[in-house]
Amino acid sequence: MKKTIFLLGMIILILLGQDVQAQESDRERTWVTLRSDHTLLTQPGDTITLSGDLSAENYLPPYTIPLMVEVQHPDGTYAYDDVLDTDYQGHYELPVVVEEPGYLRVTVEFGGNLIYQPSGSEIIIPIQQPIGMAIVVAGNGRSSDLFDTIEIVSDMSVATFRNRNMLDEPGDSDANRIYYLHPDGVARDGVDADSTVANLIWAIETWAAELIPTRDSDGILSSEVVLTTPLTVILIGSINEDPDPQHSEFVFDVSDASEMISAFELNILLDNLEDSIMQQFTDAEVAEPLYVPMNIIVEGPTSGDFVQPLSKTGRVVLTSTDSVDRVTREGGRSYLSADGSVAFLSMFLSRIASGQYIQPSFAHARYEILSNQALNLQNPQLEATGNGIANQIADEYATATMPLEYRPVGDARPRLQNAFGSITLRDIPVAHLWVYVDDAEDSLDAVYAVVIPPEDSFEETHVVNLTPHPTEPNRWEGEYAGFYGEGNYTATYLALDTAGNAAEPITKTIIVSDTAPPLDVINLRKTFEYGDRVDLKWYISESYDTQGYRIYVTPPNGDEFLWGDVGNVHEARLCTSFWTSVCAVVRAALTAAAVRS
Repeated sequence: MKKTIFLLGMIILILLGQDVQAQESDRERTWVTLRSDHTLLTQPGDTITLSGDLSAENYLPPYTIPLMVEVQHPDGTYAYDDVLDTDYQGHYELPVVVEEPGYLRVTVEFGGNLIYQPSGSEIIIPIQQPIGMAIVVAGNGRSSDLFDTIEIVSDMSVATFRNRNMLDEPGDSDANRIYYLHPDGVARDGVDADSTVANLIWAIETWAAELIPTRDSDGILSSEVVLTTPLTVILIGSINEDPDPQHSEFVFDVSDASEMISAFELNILLDNLEDSIMQQFTDAEVAEPLYVPMNIIVEGPTSGDFVQPLSKTGRVVLTSTDSVDRVTREGGRSYLSADGSVAFLSMFLSRIASGQYIQPSFAHARYEILSNQALNLQNPQLEATGNGIANQIADEYATATMPLEYRPVGDARPRLQNAFGSITLRDIPVAHLWVYVDDAEDSLDAVYAVVIPPEDSFEETHVVNLTPHPTEPNRWEGEYAGFYGEGNYTATYLALDTAGNAAEPITKTIIVSDTAPPLDVINLRKTFEYGDRVDLKWYISESYDTQGYRIYVTPPNGDEFLWGDVGNVHEARLCTSFWTSVCAVVRAALTAAAVRS
């Protein structure tokens, strides 16, 4: 099921990455939500209830709708792998018996139809296991004109983490994995402390340090346990710009100049946290983890200043916009206003809450912003490789199958090798696509080719499912019969393993050359004639790539001229008493011989 979620985000990414206009489908968008009623006390033998809703952008008819549901136990076996129908309101529920400690992986998929787009959702359910934790900071203070919006987006952030199975019980150290800083402090329901620099320091260096697990269920220091439980820090508010971006400051309270923290200072706090975890392994003379996983999200004007200072291996840094160019003053625009619905973080978290991975959620939010003329001066950033440079293709693929609250580990990513492409097809619409895929654990789940036609083509983007070659190891292949139009097509090859790891894609160019005109129109005839009105009919050209038909008129003692391009039809009405002819036209604008009437 993760395959559908993965593909939806990948196709948007490929289209944007190739500067192709990523157009919305004519079908109505849908969403599937997914939640669980498990608690910290859930143990093997207990029954938990999975539930959720299927909804549509405008209207969902009152019928039962089939969903495909997979519930996978920690040992890889399935508690459920079948169709589950919703009720007439789109709601569904499924009881599941927990069999063992570990992480249950649940995925739900709506396959779509002629009216509705497909959608899917996934959650990781920890049974006697830790999951990630989050710190949310509502900045600026109550005196800020932006605070009402900041509060809305901050509350949404907390609600999203609750939806993603993070426990939130302020005051209970064993059942509180969300630490919420808000100007109203504990007087406000669900808040842990005031929004101050001191409280953020304590939350990172003490609260998070105590929650990040370092030992497995047997009490043994384990790098894998550390790597599965990321800390997420979300800062929402204004940024005080500095000529040196690393000294730009996040504002806790606009009325108190002392309540600010720079990107440089925040990085020191995060480094201190990581060092404290690593020290436990060093003291025990045990191999330490490669890193402590973290997600840092900053929502606010010129928040892009935080990307480079916070970048490090194991960290995913997202900002609502880029930096302001210190010379041209371009960039840094943010739309943190009104009800918060057009804020980057709201768009991003709406997808996270419905079970999307980081990259598809980012791709959705960025597309919605860049395709909206009122918002497209804002440029959200994603950095996930530790090189300090955002929005590179490697950043997006690194997070393609990464949940926000959990990091799967213990399985290497598949590796794509040679693939079909860099070839010219002449007058042949069919090609045999293939790619070689190496997977160390031999756990490939799916391999695809995403074929994108030329920008001015009549064809649409297609996903081709590739299957293993019956005798040749590591070779996956499939046939695509849509190379109709002349121009440069691209085929991007993707692979996903059962652990959710995505291979770095390979993109090949396939040049299609169409030199053959379509076959002649057959049986052109007049079906009605009165005065200068003539009705024509003809049998369509038998060429597979016929694009349409043109009508030519020849006046007495004159030259033939084009009367009109009538499109892909087989009849037309015109007012003329002159000789006429009809020609079939293919996508490459080649014309068949005229048939005269």
